[in-house]
Order: sequence, then C-alpha cells, then structure tokens
Amino acid sequence: MKGRSKKAKRRPHTIPLPPAAWSVVQRQLDIETTSPWLFPQIRARRAGEELTHINPSTLTHMLGWLPGVYASPHDVRRAFATHGETTLGLLRTDTAAILDHNPDARDVTGAHYALHNGTHRTWPIMQAWTDAVDAEIAGAMAELESVEALKAAVTAARKLGAGKVLLAAE
Repeated sequence: MKGRSKKAKRRPHTIPLPPAAWSVVQRQLDIETTSPWLFPQIRARRAGEELTHINPSTLTHMLGWLPGVYASPHDVRRAFATHGETTLGLLRTDTAAILDHNPDARDVTGAHYALHNGTHRTWPIMQAWTDAVDAEIAGAMAELESVEALKAAVTAARKLGAGKVLLAAE
C-alpha cells in the first residue's frame, strides 16, 4: 500500500448544517439548472469568463449592504464563539471544532490517522447554536421591514456605495 505524503491534500472541514441552513441548500438542489455549482454566479466578472460558483466576497458585501447591519462575517464568528462559550457553556475546543479554518493544522492524529469527519462532535455544537438563534428569530422578524423595503435598501446601498463595504478578510 502506497503511503500518503505529509503534503497530501488535507481532508475537508465537515460541518453539519442545521435544518434552516440545509433547507437553503435543498431549495437550490430542487431548482432545475444546468450549472454544476450549488450556488452559481449570476454573471462573470469579465466578458467571456466561465461562470463558476458565487464568490465568497459577494456574501461579505451583501452583509454590509443590509440596512442596520454593522457586523462583518468575522464579527458574526466572534459572536458565536463568545456567546457559545459564555451563554451556552461550550468549551473552547467546541468553538474551535467549528470555527477553525484548518482544524487538522495542529492535530497529527486528526490529519493523518483518524479518518472520521468529526460530525459526531460538531453536530451537538451546531444544534446548540441553532437553538439559541431560533429562540431569537421571532422577535427579530417582528422588527424587520418588508421584503420589498429590504430589497430596495440593498439595491440603493449597492448603487450608491452607501454603507461599509466589507473585505473578505474582515
């Protein structure tokens, strides 16, 4: 049997999706499309370029265009880490299991020997976060403007450059 080199491609960071997030994926899967991408680009950046998947910075920019939102994606990550540990009683290792971009970086066993994707540990963490967020959704939705008003505000922010445009690294 041929051995794996230390520079072999690392395994994906598998995070289970709670039902609300999975429903978005399922809606995309149900849409008939010829694109091989789950979340395809709407238009290429330059004429003649191939359409691939949506750029992650698109989501970052969209967050910055939402009215009343002053948080970057890293602020959201900080909130999950801080409140997960202080309010939900999660351990730092629980937080790291979800948020670390490269969980195998300092884990020789995880990187080379234990082949399980770790979801037996990460699912309860995601469920705790989901339950905490779900408890706040009804109150937050009651304060939201109509969908039409939100769409108009996002369009205005995009066109006028209003609001903070966030960088992917923020």
